[in-house]
This record gives sequence, structure tokens and C-alpha cells, in this order.
Amino acid sequence: MSKVKKLSKTFPQLKSLNELLSYVDATHKDKVAFRYKSANDVVEVTYSQFKSDVDAFGTYLHSLGLKDKHVALVGENSYEWIVAYFAVVCGGGVIIPVDKELHAQDICELLDRSDSVAFIHSNKYIEAANMAEGKLCLNLKDYPSFAEKGRELLSAGEKSFVDCPVDIEKLCTIIYTSGTTGKPKGVMLCQKGITVDAVDACEFAELLGSNLTALPLHHSFAFTACVVAALVQGVTVFINNSLKDLFKDFGIAKPYHFLAVPMMLEAIYKKINKAIDKSGKRKLINMVIALNKALLKVGIDIRHILFKQIREPFGGNLQLLVTGGAVANPAVIQGLVDLGFIVLNGYGISECSPIVSVNATYDWKIGTIGKVLKGCEVKIIDGEICVRGDIVMLGYYKNPEATAETFDGEWFKTGDLGYFDEDGFLYINGRKKNLIILNNGKNVSPEELEVLISNIENVVEVVVYGEDDLIAAEIFAEDKTGIEEGIAKINETLPKYKKINRIKFRDTEFEKTTTKKIKR
Repeated sequence: MSKVKKLSKTFPQLKSLNELLSYVDATHKDKVAFRYKSANDVVEVTYSQFKSDVDAFGTYLHSLGLKDKHVALVGENSYEWIVAYFAVVCGGGVIIPVDKELHAQDICELLDRSDSVAFIHSNKYIEAANMAEGKLCLNLKDYPSFAEKGRELLSAGEKSFVDCPVDIEKLCTIIYTSGTTGKPKGVMLCQKGITVDAVDACEFAELLGSNLTALPLHHSFAFTACVVAALVQGVTVFINNSLKDLFKDFGIAKPYHFLAVPMMLEAIYKKINKAIDKSGKRKLINMVIALNKALLKVGIDIRHILFKQIREPFGGNLQLLVTGGAVANPAVIQGLVDLGFIVLNGYGISECSPIVSVNATYDWKIGTIGKVLKGCEVKIIDGEICVRGDIVMLGYYKNPEATAETFDGEWFKTGDLGYFDEDGFLYINGRKKNLIILNNGKNVSPEELEVLISNIENVVEVVVYGEDDLIAAEIFAEDKTGIEEGIAKINETLPKYKKINRIKFRDTEFEKTTTKKIKR
């Protein structure tokens, strides 16, 4: 466990996105809220301009009769996407953020399933728009003209949007899950849940510089943590619209903070280690790591000086890495911490707006998913993490059977297995539905074994499962050297029923969800 100084400021107890917009306009007015690339330029938008843009676009949407209506939204990460989300929700409507990796036919199916009457899309999704019969389609390439029409209406005295009363506990968004198994379900969230979740998360980490946003914004983790929480703290969000430009954008954005799924975290760690090996300075870096650990023990923290060169490929300012969305490898987290980064592992699920717990910059423990946010309660019921509180969903859209199945009274059953330690830190040790139950009655968590195997050199991806009452591991590796020997060493440390008896190699990566989780 490690501790650094506690946060120097507190955050307002906001309860809605409308309240958030008013707060940031009054408090952060002339500060830069968003930066993004446009052609060869980098555009900057202040907080007051953002509020003005939301009011204009929202007023235009109201003029089209979309107040209180369901509106689907799909596109690459962009400023216009964020404005559209706020414009629908703050005007009393229901936004349906659609997975941008879906095919046109699947997008249209979600439009129908969600009862969307309108479809806001980037130019890339013209095919889906053409197939969306009976829907009002708005192309975000025409956003400037939409906003201008809204401003004209505002100037003429139209106030239906800016004066729109909003019920903060009413449905405001339907998020279709991208789970690793089964058909997506529509998670119903309200403004209060999303906003409270973001504000409570801020109390675990103060952002001391800008934020680079690369995760797809249709995912609740990205929107709540990268956009809403950043706005609460009044920092600048740099919007990355393509992962192929990610490392180039680090140089432009020079962020302090970056939120990543574990796969991204591993990519950053590998990039750093590759650069160290290429430079021939591995022995020197190990000596610096040892020196840093000794200094930290006596309260001296000069990581920003010792590891300055390592931060250069990421813009020079990167310090805070927050990861969630899947189980993160503790060895990767420890490796990044040793190199001077602060790495906070957290836990969330779309049905909880989505953040449930997170490590704090002033109180963290590697291998855990942190402590529970104050806006909710967590209880372990039969080994399963269960949650109740303002952040919990209203239910699954038009699916009362699934809703009833996933609640135990007020408690939402996450499907994740976990436990608390004596210090109040929460641990996750797998998915209930993935649990391998052997004939002898023993239960094996595949995720526990996958973390061990992923630490073997040359292993790129692994899935562990039960086969003929034995434990099997399927592995993707471009170089198989040393893997079987590594698994043999792991088996020496395991009880007989957990030993990996079968190893299969595959030639291609596993199929993944758009949030980079392997589909089982």
C-alpha cells in the first residue's frame, strides 16, 4: 500500500449534467475545456463556449420536436459528439450512445430496439442513416449550421431548451452493453447517477493538468471518467479520434492524466521497455528504480526528475494513469509504478454509471480495485459483488425479466466475484458466469490463472476454461519459446485441481468487444 498527500481541494456536490454546465460556465468560464485536431490546426474551446454550443444545438433539436424523445448517437470521438450528448440529455431527452464498431444493420436494429426517433451520426455512418427508415437523421458534418440555427432561435427569444425542467432521476440514457457473452442489454441510467458517480470519483484523484481522451465515448467508463469528471475539475480534455494517432496525440496534448483499459496500459508499458532495451540503459534504469524506492521510504519523492526521460514519448507531463474495464495485471501496474507513474486501478460496470470503486492517489494498494465510492454501498453476497445507491441503473430497457434476475431487493448483482480485505480495499477475482466448476466441487476462477500466464514472456493473450473436467489454456503468441516451461513452473505453485493440464496455441488474436475485452 502507498500514500501520497491528500487532495488540496474539494468538489461541488452536483446532481445533474444541467447543474454541471451552469457550474463550469460560472467557475471555469474562460479556461479551455476541449482541444481537438481539425485539419492542420488544434482547436480550443472554452468552458463558456461549450455551454453556449450545447444551448444552441439543444435549442435546434427542440425546434425539430425532439424534446423528451429518444435520440441515437454514433460517431468517432469528437467535440460535436460530446455537444450532441449534452444537448439531448440537458433538454430532457434520452440519448442512446451507439457502439461505433457496429455494422449498419446492427445500428439500425438498436435504433428500433431503443425506440429512437432520431439518429445523430458522423459522416462515416451514412449507410446506416440511409437504412434508418422513419428516423430523423442529422449528420454531424452539418453541426455548424445546426448550431447557427439554434443561436438564431435563442436570439429571437426561444427558451424551450434553456428553461427546460429536467427530472434528474428520470431515464436520460440507454447504454447497450458490450459484454463478452450474450446479446447486449439496454442499461437505463439517469442524470443523478452519472453526475454523482463522476463527482465522487474526483475525490480519489485531483487532476493537476490536462487529460487525453482516447477510449470510445459511447462507453460509459470513457464518458463519465474522461469527460464529466474532467469538466467537474475544470481541466482541459484533448480528444483523440483515432487510436492509430494515439502516440502522436500524446506529443500534442502533453497530458497529465490518461485513462486506459488494461490492454492500453500494457501497450504503454511495452513501449517504454522496448525503448529502454533499445537504448542499452536497462542496468542504469534498474539502479534508478532502486534509488527511487529507497528515497520514497524516507519521504523523498523526486520521480518527476528521475524518470523525466521516460515521460518524453508521452508529451513529458504524463503522471497519472487510471485503468478499469477489465482485470489489470498487477505486474504491469507495479512495473509502471517503479518507473515513476501513479497507476490507479478501478472497477466499474455500465449498470453502475459505471464507477464503483477506485484506488486513490493518497491511498492505494496494487492488486486491488480500490475503495468504494461514497455514492454507493457494496456488499459481498455469496462471493458476488453487489451494489446499491444512486449510481445503480433504473433497469434494463423493456426487459423486466433480466432486470428482476439481476436484482436482490435493492442490491444490484454485478456478476463479478470479489472480497474486501481488512483495510477496506476491494478485490475482484473473476466473473461468476466464467467460473469453472469441477466434478469434485472445486471452483476455479479462470481470470486468476490468466493473470499468471500472461506474465510469461512471449504470451500475448490467453483464455483459460474447463474441458473434460480439466483446466485448459488457449494462448496466442507469435513466439512460443519458453511458454510451456513457464506454465510448468506455475503449476508447481498451484493445488492439483487448479493445475493447467492442457495448452493450446492459436495463430490469431482472440475476437474482442469494442472495449477490448476478449469474447469468451
